[in-house]
Amino acid sequence: MHLTDVGFKGNGCGPDGWKGALIPDVLGGIDISEACNIHDYDYLFGGTEADREKANMNLLCNMVIIIRRDDTWLTNEDVALKWAMQYYLAVEQFGGQYFNYRE
Repeated sequence: MHLTDVGFKGNGCGPDGWKGALIPDVLGGIDISEACNIHDYDYLFGGTEADREKANMNLLCNMVIIIRRDDTWLTNEDVALKWAMQYYLAVEQFGGQYFNYRE
């Protein structure tokens, strides 16, 4: 099942607007936008702080899966993995304002 099957359309990596335009969807030549779209869905669905932490960990895991799956001789897995960790850390530190907290 894809997110579009449930009517969800993400915006790739980063928030909406000009800030999101500064954050690339491609790391080391590998498109990770689907991992970011899943993360957007998790943030929209929301929940508790534990749910946010799980969403962030899922983002990292999904990025690693995509990077390892799609790495070829034309891409750079090491660069992509280093950037994926930076994305994870940035979302952990700055992403809370975008999470839909519910009780």
